[in-house]
Amino acid sequence: MDRRILPEAFHEQLNSPVLYVASRHERLRAYDRQGLPAGIHASRATLYRLAEQMDLDYAVLGSYRYDGARLTATAQLLDMRAQKLLPASNESAPLADLGTLQSALAWDLLHTIRSDFSMPKEKYVASIVPLRLDAQQNFIGGLLASTAEEKIRRYREATRLDPAYARAWMELGKTYYNQHAYEPAISASARFPVPPPSPARPISISVSPPTLTATSQNPKPPSSS
Repeated sequence: MDRRILPEAFHEQLNSPVLYVASRHERLRAYDRQGLPAGIHASRATLYRLAEQMDLDYAVLGSYRYDGARLTATAQLLDMRAQKLLPASNESAPLADLGTLQSALAWDLLHTIRSDFSMPKEKYVASIVPLRLDAQQNFIGGLLASTAEEKIRRYREATRLDPAYARAWMELGKTYYNQHAYEPAISASARFPVPPPSPARPISISVSPPTLTATSQNPKPPSSS
């Protein structure tokens, strides 16, 4: 398993009218403003300063370990308004059940953040159709690729493996558009699935200390400065 999947894939399902999840681009820009390399193993104090700079309500801190059979992930919310760490959530599952682990940990976080989140955990997890692990690996590879050619190759493979992978279609279309390849950009955008009224994809989590994944209950557009 590509170790970068867990820290980079926490975005889609937590986004809602009341929760805004900072994108990878926003997080990397916050690192850059602090003069920090993207791959630094940041201290908790540094992560706090980054979250404060981004004017967030919560930051998700976490870690994971894999013993060759089971993956165990821990996530902990840093409440920026109350300036305290909330109780940690832990989930464990075989690597083959990564999607179930992601969904279970996401339920833990949503239940902590949103007082109106009343869906039972078992029902929530059962409602999620997990993404294929190999599709996620290719998508994350596309996000981290340094060339447009590699991004396109990775995103195309992710959408081949999982034709309903919304973010992969979106990023593929954006990459084509940035390369002025407008016809394939339109074609990729046309394949962007319409989100269903209930959850249909797993929630991925940020579980790598060097990576800050953040949520805000008061969404605002990122600064252009």
